[in-house]
Amino acid sequence: MSSFTGLNRTRKTARSVAIVDRVSRWTITVGGIATILAVATVCLFLLWVVLPLLGGGSVDAATTTAKAPLGPVRAAAEDAYRDVAWTLHDDGEVVLFATADGEVFARERVYDPAEVRCVAAHDDVVQIGRNDGAVATLRIAVTADVLDASAAPPALTDLARGATRVVGQALYQRTPQGQLRRQQLQIDRKEPVQLSSEPVLHVDVAETSSGRVLVGVTADGMLHFKERSVTTNMLTLEETVTLTGASVQLRELVPDLGATLPDHVLLAGAGDNVYLLWNDGRLVRIDARDFEAPKVAELLDTVPDSGQVTAVSFLIGKSTLLIGDDSGTVSAWFRIKPDGADTIDGSHLVRARQFRDTSASPVVSIDPSQRSRLFACGHRDGHISVFHGTSARLVAATTLAKGETLELVRLCPKEDGLLGLGAAGVHRWDLHPGHPEMTLATAFLPVWYEGYAEPVHAWQSTSGSDDFEPKFGLWPLVFGTLKATFYCLLFGVPLALLAAIYTSEFLPPRRKARIKPLIELMASLPSVVLGFLAALVFAPIVEEYLMALLTMTLTVPLVFLLGAQLWQRIPANWRPIADRWRLFATLLAVPLGLWLGQLIGPLFESMFFDGDIKHWLAVSTRDPDTGGEGASAFGGWFFVLLPLAGVLSALGITFFDHTALGRRLPQSGLARFGIGAAVSLVFAVLVGSALTGLGWDLRGNLVGTFDQRNSLVVGFVMGFAVIPIIYTIAEDALSAVPEHLRAASLGAGATQWQTAVRIILPTALSGVFSAIMIGLGRAVGETMIVLMAAGNTALLDMNVFNGFRTLSANIATELPEAVRDSTHYRTLYLAALCLFVMTFALNTLAEVVRQRFRKRAFQL
Repeated sequence: MSSFTGLNRTRKTARSVAIVDRVSRWTITVGGIATILAVATVCLFLLWVVLPLLGGGSVDAATTTAKAPLGPVRAAAEDAYRDVAWTLHDDGEVVLFATADGEVFARERVYDPAEVRCVAAHDDVVQIGRNDGAVATLRIAVTADVLDASAAPPALTDLARGATRVVGQALYQRTPQGQLRRQQLQIDRKEPVQLSSEPVLHVDVAETSSGRVLVGVTADGMLHFKERSVTTNMLTLEETVTLTGASVQLRELVPDLGATLPDHVLLAGAGDNVYLLWNDGRLVRIDARDFEAPKVAELLDTVPDSGQVTAVSFLIGKSTLLIGDDSGTVSAWFRIKPDGADTIDGSHLVRARQFRDTSASPVVSIDPSQRSRLFACGHRDGHISVFHGTSARLVAATTLAKGETLELVRLCPKEDGLLGLGAAGVHRWDLHPGHPEMTLATAFLPVWYEGYAEPVHAWQSTSGSDDFEPKFGLWPLVFGTLKATFYCLLFGVPLALLAAIYTSEFLPPRRKARIKPLIELMASLPSVVLGFLAALVFAPIVEEYLMALLTMTLTVPLVFLLGAQLWQRIPANWRPIADRWRLFATLLAVPLGLWLGQLIGPLFESMFFDGDIKHWLAVSTRDPDTGGEGASAFGGWFFVLLPLAGVLSALGITFFDHTALGRRLPQSGLARFGIGAAVSLVFAVLVGSALTGLGWDLRGNLVGTFDQRNSLVVGFVMGFAVIPIIYTIAEDALSAVPEHLRAASLGAGATQWQTAVRIILPTALSGVFSAIMIGLGRAVGETMIVLMAAGNTALLDMNVFNGFRTLSANIATELPEAVRDSTHYRTLYLAALCLFVMTFALNTLAEVVRQRFRKRAFQL
């Protein structure tokens, strides 16, 4: 057999070797393909979980119940099981009927229409304003209870599972589990509240932390406030009811009120603001924090171009006001507290967003959800739209038959259906809202949340209140991941690379064989142990000795450089003996620099930071409210500019070394070190003073208020986690450079340092870059250290003394508590997909750059 050289082979490959070679080749091939398939499967699974977030909602075909009671309707609702619904008519009668066939099985009159002037309904609570000046409160609900077999009516013994039947004034259903459920009408009446002797034109109510607040306007133009509070004796459990109130003449409160009283009166959920709204769009916001002395806070025009207000409601929580007009548009208004607000309460009512579908017909009904920011709006032409109040997303839309008008639209309690009342009867739709609160815009762009002065990036998935507005902005988490990676690499990469260069080029082989495994052993430390040390050991130490530690970042390099200059001045006949102790002397520089930093740290704190650096960090000269007098920004600039000036001066001296200017400088290394230190000091003082004089301040940008769990601690500890990885790979790449390149450089007269920096490092740059990128990937995916030591706060802040929250830590924290297939659950998987894409993109970029470096090195 001929070989590739054309010559005959004298020996044949053993059969066992050939089999092993073939098995190895197939094993490697299968393993590579399996790895690619595994990564692709993970990506596809993440996409499969995330894609439903991007899909919209839907509405199934309507079912119309013509037998249901018709006529003008004041309020309506469907029960949670969607088996029955009730309507409140103009004649004061509440009618309960089965939604399947419209059969009416319960009626009850709750008021005499001749005695009533206004009716206001919110969810299942109805406020009735009477002509005698009293306000009656009703709670209309459908109760559901499960009956024992002994309590079941005899007529229901043959009721099949899933079937329903009306018996008397109740609807019975046999559940799929075989239980008998009864649903019937329940109306709770509260004691009327007397506002005045004049007819009540408008009324609204709010449940606050202090009690139940009621506001009303009577026919004589008076604005009335009533607060009902209940206190409970903890010993006797006896309840004491206190009723307080006040009244004010509207024309005195609002001098330019006009000829007519407001068409709508609404009370905010906290009971501190009253909105008087006219159908022509005029709105008066009244500050009602003090019932005895309410004041006009703002006058606004809510409908542009001489439009008309046709429907008004609140979103859940009664903080966001929804106003529908005759152009088919719904606008959302809420209060914000911007800086420099000129109102009496320091807040402004702003139109945050507008909602509009294809219909230009007037909005006749707005119904908010009882569990989220979803709301439905119905138009006169029969068009119904469902929007989400935060994302402004059109969730679903449907339309009645052509020519049929709509009177009222209601969202079902579980957001799984719509109820519409029109001329042809009661219409019902099955609603599938999907995940309306989440879009790519809400995930990665600023969103104007309720009460915020401007659109912001925010992450807050849960809260303790039902009216909470979820915030699923992923950018703070992406930013936190990048911030953790930046500070980690800022600390770890220089140390790892310098250690690799020293080990490869300067350390004797015998010592290298001992030290390199010791550094590599650091990689075996578990992340949870490092996180524990960071949170419970290092963070308190940094908090207590902050100024000393910051000073050590200057003194340790200074001692190293000064020691190196002194070492070069050792006499030549002592060098053989001194070289034996070089490593010990190098290690001795570390505690000496630490001691020096501890010694002069308090002096620097007194000179530059008014004796308390933590107070200096919390106080800014740009914020007079914090007492910024005397808190000069110079100290921060000095500490930042001094090391930068040192690097620049060293580079400058090296650059001018072979010029006429360089030859004029002293040739002594110690003298040049002194010149560089003096130039650095002068540069830091002059530039720092100039920047301070211009009013520029690091506080609020790179530094700020000190928090014990901060980026400084995380960067330090994560740096130790990535140093062994970067060091090992970089050192192997440096050691793999051919020896003849070293020999040629040294033979040409270059020093060891020049050879390492100008020959060895560029040749091994592809391997060094790979080491850095692998360390970056390790830092991006780190979970336990940032979870335990970063404070876990989703902030957009580069402040090194503040915390953050990363994508991986957020997933680890919240995924165990997220409801499966909920928006929160899928958003966490979207965060995982973002982390996957970031890592994949960084690794791809790293491979492209590495190949480029490799081609350049191959030419050598």
